[in-house]
Amino acid sequence: MSKPFKSYLREAIERVKDKRIEQLIELGRVKMEDGRQLYELTLSELDHEYRCMKEMRRRSRCS
Repeated sequence: MSKPFKSYLREAIERVKDKRIEQLIELGRVKMEDGRQLYELTLSELDHEYRCMKEMRRRSRCS
């Protein structure tokens, strides 16, 4: 019997979260300012933080 769709979806989300965490670590973010670890964040929170970090990095190069 194959896995339920929900299981595949959960695995896909976890892979995307892992990738985003790796990207944030490469940008220098290992922990949130409120003390939470990256693995504690939702995918939406990880995406938001990644966009913010990329924008800050872009702006610092333009200055």
